Amino acid sequence: MDEGIWRLTIEIRKRVASAAGPFVGRWKIQTLQLVDPLMHEAIEDQQRMLHEAYLQGEEDEIRAHGSAMCRGWRHATLTMSDAGIPDDAYLLLEDISTGKRIAIVGQQNPEPELVQAVAKRIKFAHGEGIGTMTQHEAALILWPAAKAIVEVRQFWPEARISGVREK
Repeated sequence: MDEGIWRLTIEIRKRVASAAGPFVGRWKIQTLQLVDPLMHEAIEDQQRMLHEAYLQGEEDEIRAHGSAMCRGWRHATLTMSDAGIPDDAYLLLEDISTGKRIAIVGQQNPEPELVQAVAKRIKFAHGEGIGTMTQHEAALILWPAAKAIVEVRQFWPEARISGVREK
């Protein structure tokens, strides 16, 4: 790939990530499909065309599809916001005894830009002091405890955790 095209590709990817940030920090793309199926389809099509433009390496096509992708993300954000759709890009958890909060990003393998966008939204919507982790990280940490809970509930389905003591 030509170095100029490579630099352009990086520049356009940053612009698109910046334009997508306000959307992906609040909502999953699947939620857009429920709210506005035609817009969802247009976003998906435009992403495909932009990726094809990257592969073809045509400067004009990269610029055109990059600009269109940025406009699409801004329009999708306005659509969701105007419709009053609540955030669903993350799950906010709180320990009511300590007040500690953590947000789990609602995608399996999110790009770092997505995690940053969600963290920015959480800080704006819910304040400081909230940790952020991915679903994968949460599963790695929670599985040992969850496994024990699943095993106990096989014999006592009504069993619940009422507290955790620190050692």
